[in-house]
Amino acid sequence: MLVIFCGQDTVSSRQKFINYKQSKIDEDFEVLSIQNSNITVELSQLTDSLGLFFDKKIIALEECLKDKKCRDYLKNYQEVDIEITIFESELSEKELRYVFPKAKFINSKLPSSVFTLLDSLTPKNLNHAISQLGEVVSQDNQLLIFYMIKSRIRELILVKKNLLDNIKLQAWQMGKLKRQASMWEESRLISCYDKLFKIEKNTKTSSGVFSIKQSLEMLFCFYL
Repeated sequence: MLVIFCGQDTVSSRQKFINYKQSKIDEDFEVLSIQNSNITVELSQLTDSLGLFFDKKIIALEECLKDKKCRDYLKNYQEVDIEITIFESELSEKELRYVFPKAKFINSKLPSSVFTLLDSLTPKNLNHAISQLGEVVSQDNQLLIFYMIKSRIRELILVKKNLLDNIKLQAWQMGKLKRQASMWEESRLISCYDKLFKIEKNTKTSSGVFSIKQSLEMLFCFYL
């Protein structure tokens, strides 16, 4: 059987994945890991070698489902007796359920307040945006929130340029993005995105003197 941990709240999802593996260890299970590059070879060998002795073993995989070859291969393991648990941060439950209809999904959703924050990113809306940022950001999730803000600004730029691929968006979602984008000047969006890129670079190189939350607050003060 397949147990897939996914969802937009990747921080929470990964923690649930880690906790799940630990709970199995506490129950005297052996957790076996396979590197993504070796899944198609080692998984078959491992399941064959275990034979009937799989009852106290599970296989744990991470970030392998974005690879179509792995997805197609793992389709055949939805109803095997040994449990295969997978953490996936990029693909949604909807996308994965289409491929793995018989899998068990543990989906970690973001609170609605996060989307309220993203929708508040418009000029002349500083106080509301700062308030929402304070509500949703914590030490554990600030990097996730940062990337969601960066992604939203990128989406708004693409909307301005009529380049956004709306295959995954419903009509109401696209309409909301267009309304939000209409409140911005394209040059300001691009400048904002450039500043977000610099914040990301400073965070990765540990060269910034401010936290991610503080950097976002200053960014909001300049652009909103």
